[in-house]
Amino acid sequence: MTNETVVTGLAWMGTGVRSVQSALKDMLREAEREILLCAYSITVGADEILEEFEDCLKRGIKFHGIINRCFTNKYQD
Repeated sequence: MTNETVVTGLAWMGTGVRSVQSALKDMLREAEREILLCAYSITVGADEILEEFEDCLKRGIKFHGIINRCFTNKYQD
């Protein structure tokens, strides 16, 4: 297991630190068995990440999630 610092916010971009989004995409693409997600909020900007979750499910990866609020256009009930 490796540790990596990732950040959100435009002030950090371009400073050699990866964004949370790019790190999460890589982790999802490398998942082999199971994904556990706990998030306070998922917003409209997360549609790209949610598509990565869909791809994981298509590959047979188990997904367990706890999400307090989900504000997206595509996945809203």
